Amino acid sequence: MITNPNKEYIRDLQNNVINEYSKYMYYMVALAVAAIAYSVHLSLDLKFEYRQIPLGLAVAFWGFSVYCGLGYINSTIVSMKEHARKLEYLGSNIPQTIDQNHLQTLQGFMTASQNKSNKMYRWNERWFYLGLFLFLIWWVWKIYSNSYPVISAG
Repeated sequence: MITNPNKEYIRDLQNNVINEYSKYMYYMVALAVAAIAYSVHLSLDLKFEYRQIPLGLAVAFWGFSVYCGLGYINSTIVSMKEHARKLEYLGSNIPQTIDQNHLQTLQGFMTASQNKSNKMYRWNERWFYLGLFLFLIWWVWKIYSNSYPVISAG
């Protein structure tokens, strides 16, 4: 058990940080899914034209954002499981019997999961904001093209 109050505080702080990052990622995934649904709703009655390309790319980018967000959540869970396994291993062995190779293997898994998690986190935001930018381009283009009447000869 933890006897040092500073260790408890640090553990609580780390848990709070992980929880807040996870909540943020859930919100980002929910926003991306809502953006996809809204875009589909807006484009139901539209026929495919070259002007719809930014909207299609925005939807694809939001799909990538959802993938990265779920990947982040998954890799965070894997990292926490590996960390728990490491702590369990360290807690069940007296210091003289700890196999350093096993410990290094566990540390390698944790590092790989953390690196993947960090990449997924960054790419989730990038894809989301790129999709938002393309959606805004599409929206301005749609408004601009609808604001000038087409003059027909005849």
